[in-house]
Amino acid sequence: ENDMLISYSSSPDFLSSPWDWIGLYKVMWVGMRHLNDYVSYVWVGDNQVSFGDNLNQVYINICDIPETEDQFLLCYYSNSLHSVVGISKPFKIPLRFFLVEASCEDLTGEGQARI
Repeated sequence: ENDMLISYSSSPDFLSSPWDWIGLYKVMWVGMRHLNDYVSYVWVGDNQVSFGDNLNQVYINICDIPETEDQFLLCYYSNSLHSVVGISKPFKIPLRFFLVEASCEDLTGEGQARI
């Protein structure tokens, strides 16, 4: 309910690790300052929901993503290679995804449902 599905592909010879992760970053005109400047991230091994024919899918929690019309991009970090091995094209998160923000706040007890 509070998750966004991410689909990505990899080359057949790429060996992923349970310690690989995908970070969600706001697109900045200056560029990323640091690898840890992500808005949210997901461990690939823990959150994988399907895979096959080099197509993989994971869920990322959207509760921590600020409601904005800014552009984002995804970066795949390989722990075994100690580097980013994949970057998505910039994209916008549709505002409809933020309609579940109220339920995210209710889970933490910090907000009230919006009408």
